[in-house]
Amino acid sequence: MTIHLGKTITESQETKGYASSTASPYARVSLVRKNTYEQGKSPQSRKLNARERRANRDRQARLQRQADHFPDATAFAYFNGWPLEHRITITWAACLGGDRIEGNIIGLNDKARNERLRSELARLLRKAGHPLACIWSRDEGSQLGLHVHLGLYWPLPDKELVQLLTRLTGSPASYVRLGHGVTAQSECGGWQIKRNTAVSRIASAQRWAHYLVDQGARHLIVPKIKGKVFGVSRSIHYAPLEAQREALDAWKRDVGWNHAQITESP
Repeated sequence: MTIHLGKTITESQETKGYASSTASPYARVSLVRKNTYEQGKSPQSRKLNARERRANRDRQARLQRQADHFPDATAFAYFNGWPLEHRITITWAACLGGDRIEGNIIGLNDKARNERLRSELARLLRKAGHPLACIWSRDEGSQLGLHVHLGLYWPLPDKELVQLLTRLTGSPASYVRLGHGVTAQSECGGWQIKRNTAVSRIASAQRWAHYLVDQGARHLIVPKIKGKVFGVSRSIHYAPLEAQREALDAWKRDVGWNHAQITESP
């Protein structure tokens, strides 16, 4: 590209189809902006003001508090006789049969469909006289896309859980080639139910809790997902747990909760 002062640039790839003068400030700004984007920097970047920095610190502190609560919440569930033995994973983009079953939640945004999922689980459990006790974590992977993991107390027949996931995801279940604790999974591979079959169920429960925290911890610095990225149900939240803190700590010592091996994969 040849530039002649005072003449119109017509050979430039950046200004092809447009008449721009080298003396024009718009042409210079356009080129600077393009080069800045190519370097991965935003020309509009600015320092956060005091209010925004405080809001970011508060959000990170809140998320860290939730992450620190996961091990205690898991212990509290087992302490109350609500073992989180069922493990559910749903990869929303893989649930391809959503258009075949009426009443599915695939078309909702990610925050809404996860809230609906937990609400439907709570409804079935409450109908049978049980609380919803669960831990959960949302994540967005480069290959899986948006997905969610849950550790769930499920004293009802597995068939009812399968029917619920089939209706909400629109993806029927398949029972072929199951193993490694898998109870059921969808034909499309969009959802899966596993049960804790480890020799040390306490250690396995702790590994699963740590796995879910690690999923959500990716969003402590740069939030990629709107809404909460991980959490626990009300039955094992802060208030009921702290009300029985002394009894919980005594139980953890009796069962060796703090000495369980959690280094293996979940």
